[in-house]
Amino acid sequence: MKRIITFAAVCALLSAGAFARKASISVEAGENWQGKHMPQFAVWIEDTDGTYIRTLYTTNKAGKKNWLFAPKEGRPESLPVWYHASKQDPRKGKEARKANESLGLDAVSSATPKGGTVFSTQIPDKTCIIKAEFNVSFDYNEFYTKENSAVNGQPSVIYGAELPETSENEICLSFLGTGSIDGTDGEIHTNTKELTSAGLIVQTVSVTFTAEKPAKKPISLSITTDAVYYPKSEYRTGKNHFAPITEPFSSFECRTTLSADYSLSTPLGEHQLVSGVNVLNLLFRDRRYRQTNSL
Repeated sequence: MKRIITFAAVCALLSAGAFARKASISVEAGENWQGKHMPQFAVWIEDTDGTYIRTLYTTNKAGKKNWLFAPKEGRPESLPVWYHASKQDPRKGKEARKANESLGLDAVSSATPKGGTVFSTQIPDKTCIIKAEFNVSFDYNEFYTKENSAVNGQPSVIYGAELPETSENEICLSFLGTGSIDGTDGEIHTNTKELTSAGLIVQTVSVTFTAEKPAKKPISLSITTDAVYYPKSEYRTGKNHFAPITEPFSSFECRTTLSADYSLSTPLGEHQLVSGVNVLNLLFRDRRYRQTNSL
């Protein structure tokens, strides 16, 4: 058991290291967001060759398959491009949930936000593709009816963009097409002339990279030197204690101080009250190099 836990911990550390860039992803709600049925959606990243990397965000019903009155087969037509890209089992039940455990969807699942959302995540330190898929159930129109689209209505809509290896500008995702109407494939279909309200689920989806703060060195060394020059003066007694300078030079004192500052970074988070706080800060000063010379 210990070996399994250790291996899992190492894998988690390696995975965290592969996602080096912090990013903020904004999903701005459109006119068709707050209707009778809230949209379900997922945001994920792929390599430039289309290989799935990982999911950044998903709503609960789509990620955990918590569909109301859905058949055992689930709702593969809800977000078919994402389901196929991540190789998920879209069925309901324990077997499907167990098969999807390796995807880590519970950690990125959330209830559908009422008015869009903004969330922080990490993006691989390389050029990759980000995609987002949205769907509203029972979203019928004159072309997509109950007879030809079941409970799905209009198909899912997909947005995407390339994320360069280095970028400081906001990147907006472009509309790519629709998903399969029955969930049988994971292709993005470009024939979208029959879409109406499905194109109004979101207004914009954008990515903004957060500038990384320069890492602080855990230890810093410094050396300071102080020097004092004393002219010669004779001490006098009486009412006037002012001793005039009698000779230009009496003594010279030199002091050297070596300081070492060692800090342990805090794991408390990025909140302004705790960000940058140190768990331990030790200051060492060694003044053994102090030297005084009198001439």
